[in-house]
Amino acid sequence: MAFPMKASKKTRDSKGPLYVVRLTSDGKYLLTGGQDRTVRLWNPFKTEIEATLKLKKEIESNGLNEVLLVKEFSGGHGYEVKDIIASDDKSKIASCGGDKMAIVWDVSTGAIKKLPSHQSMINSLSANKDFTVIFTASYDSTVKAWDLRAPGRSPIQTFDNSKDSVTSVLIANEGSEIITGSIDGCVRTYDIRSGMLHEDRLYEPITFLSLSNDNNCILASGIKSESLRLLERGSGNILNMYKGHSNKMYPLGNCFSNTDAAVISGSEDGDVVYWDLVNSKFSKRIRHHKKAVS
Repeated sequence: MAFPMKASKKTRDSKGPLYVVRLTSDGKYLLTGGQDRTVRLWNPFKTEIEATLKLKKEIESNGLNEVLLVKEFSGGHGYEVKDIIASDDKSKIASCGGDKMAIVWDVSTGAIKKLPSHQSMINSLSANKDFTVIFTASYDSTVKAWDLRAPGRSPIQTFDNSKDSVTSVLIANEGSEIITGSIDGCVRTYDIRSGMLHEDRLYEPITFLSLSNDNNCILASGIKSESLRLLERGSGNILNMYKGHSNKMYPLGNCFSNTDAAVISGSEDGDVVYWDLVNSKFSKRIRHHKKAVS
């Protein structure tokens, strides 16, 4: 497996830490959000045109050019931004965070639609394929579904089975299944068509979930054991466990490589860590950041 080991570009510094970095579904644009309450859309394949003295010195010193900032979306959130998603056609962006609501942004006009109904911060959100329904997962222990075509601002469904903060929400099987992870230690799968709920108990706080590209496995981050666990969807069997990164305090993101051959996680020591999916051995460790990679 060949992975890049050196940074070639960077985004312009934001005011405070970044909590979320997401690529659009086609991999052509980058979305970031964080403590400064602003959502930013970047083109990682182009660089800023300004050739100020400061930028020239920066490039000479570390070889990193700044990627092109396409647009900023500000004024909607009053608190930090925790998660961001974009529609496949990139015409809409949805974001959520500490102000207990999700915001849907029109990329071309900047117009917003607010979905305020949670009792506490929203940790995660996801959307169906055509971006007509959004799911939000909150610290208030609920997941809510929102129909963006409806004129009102009330959720069309609420899932309240969790006993603690819901940290992740995913959509599988073309929107027919909703998968959630919670601090109560459960991975829950809701079958929307049959109305059935399946629970897999990991017996430790779950801080992040990701879904394999073939939709067959779930990768769960646990802050208590400082481990990633690979679960088989359907059976809930733990297929593998990955250790070696630092994760004692913060929720850290994880993902599968594009071929599902490796699993990847941030680390509180500033590293990005790769493991081989099958044998769970370290594949790569990228050292570039000075603080936690979330």
